Amino acid sequence: MTPYKTDKVTIGKNYQEPFKPVQFTKDEEFIQDLLLENKVKVKVSDTFELVACYIVLIFTFSILVWGFR
Repeated sequence: MTPYKTDKVTIGKNYQEPFKPVQFTKDEEFIQDLLLENKVKVKVSDTFELVACYIVLIFTFSILVWGFR
């Protein structure tokens, strides 16, 4: 905000924007709960995604190793 000057007073000279609270994503909240040792509610979809990632990683690694034989 640009201060507005009158003859004797400057309006808005010390204006500060109001504090805006931080909005966390689901992943950030999950990591924060892990670090603070809170009980984390793991959903079935999260577990499925993790298992699927491991399967894809193992499959890709085995293809690469098998291809270099």
